[in-house]
Amino acid sequence: MKTFAVIFLLSAFLAGIVTGTLLRTSRQNTTGEAPDSFPVTSFPETGSEDPGTSVIPSVTVTPSGSPEVSPDVSQTPAPTATPSTAAPVTQEPAATAPATPTNTATPTPSPTQGIDQSISITAFHYGYSVPVITASPGEVIRVTVSSTGGMHDWGVDEIPGSRTPLIPGGQQRTVTFTVPALASGDYSFYCSVGTHRAQGMEGIFRIE
Repeated sequence: MKTFAVIFLLSAFLAGIVTGTLLRTSRQNTTGEAPDSFPVTSFPETGSEDPGTSVIPSVTVTPSGSPEVSPDVSQTPAPTATPSTAAPVTQEPAATAPATPTNTATPTPSPTQGIDQSISITAFHYGYSVPVITASPGEVIRVTVSSTGGMHDWGVDEIPGSRTPLIPGGQQRTVTFTVPALASGDYSFYCSVGTHRAQGMEGIFRIE
């Protein structure tokens, strides 16, 4: 590129000299004036320029038609960008979740826990499937009475909490009670509905 520019400028310089010569010859022939002396153009010596610069002569044409050449110095080397080095990425260890304590299951009490006797009785016209029950003072008794037909109930007058609600046919009722400190002997459980007791719907609750 540098050689091409120098050749181009030299060509322009020579063309200017030829043009100036022709102009002077024409003016001399026309006016009879003596030709002017040509200006001397100096070029910088090879090897004297800075190795980091390029010397490109520029041509300036004077009013007399003679070009003047002056060096145009420009810096050719461009600054080189230094690649940046990325900082290493440090991966933090994943957090460990604390161990969850295992819940200890609480044992569920059995439905019969604390029950000394659990008795199932069927009530019918006119009687009970269990005619005699024996227990001792302080015992916890659970009685479940099912009715096969009609309205019935069950209970012992001397034992508080022993009387069931009325039991429609096809249903059942349950009562739980503690045998009080009664004298040993036989007591009666019976159905209090209408004349059911008189018709034989009763039994013996014996305390020993």
